[in-house]
Amino acid sequence: MRRLLVCATVAAVVLGCFAVVAYAGQGRGAVKTDLRERTDTGDTYGSGPVAGWVILNTNARGILIVTAKLADNMPDTDFTVWVVVNGTWMSADLGTLSTNRRGKGVGHLKLDLADYLPADYAEDTVPVRVVVDNWYPGNMPLPYIGYATYEEDVPLK
Repeated sequence: MRRLLVCATVAAVVLGCFAVVAYAGQGRGAVKTDLRERTDTGDTYGSGPVAGWVILNTNARGILIVTAKLADNMPDTDFTVWVVVNGTWMSADLGTLSTNRRGKGVGHLKLDLADYLPADYAEDTVPVRVVVDNWYPGNMPLPYIGYATYEEDVPLK
């Protein structure tokens, strides 16, 4: 009887592991993508070398959480974080990213997707891309420094 109980327990654990792996393969969760250097403002998706990364995630309340990281960049520089959701550019005041004296920086921002998507939006994912640059309204510094991601489909939870 004890041997039967042990076998049943092992079988349940193994089947549970398969269920978790199968669920994880459904594409839900955060999306991590490269942040690539833009040659100029017309370089939409960034065709240059990788300069950092962006993590895009949503929570159950429909909040898009964006984390952008730059590494080995210009020290002591402020960048604006722009978010493009479903083809619409968001406000420049969404977020900033400041590098330290070693040229490293991380920026975090959150936005409520209900403010940017139509009420009848019925897709399971939303296309999002991020642009990080040193341009902000009223200031176009030279040289232009910018980075962008490719558009990613972020799962809605």
